[in-house]
Amino acid sequence: MIVLRFPYAQVVGPVVGITALIPMIGAYLGAALGFLLIITVDWLQAILFLVFIVVLQQIEGNLIYPKVVGDSIGLPGIWVFAAVTVGEGLMGITGILFGVPLITTVYKLLRKSVNERLS
Repeated sequence: MIVLRFPYAQVVGPVVGITALIPMIGAYLGAALGFLLIITVDWLQAILFLVFIVVLQQIEGNLIYPKVVGDSIGLPGIWVFAAVTVGEGLMGITGILFGVPLITTVYKLLRKSVNERLS
């Protein structure tokens, strides 16, 4: 935000970062607060800020998160993404929390079974 010269970057950045800890809607709640602050200075920068947040969230949610979580638990990124998506669709926030561990367990059991059959 500082590089893009958004006003109140030192305030809005941490607010978005802290609210991003709330699953699914947190970053957008922080973005709404940031939007309200920035629109008092310049409406065009406020719109650009919203675009920036949406792009940032898409990159983080679709590229960074599956790669980081997948590497730490030994699950390919596509399976992490699928577990979060399907879990959320079936059981909401509970599905998000339990989807990745469940899919990881199933994946590891299937991988062990396939490796035993191959050898």
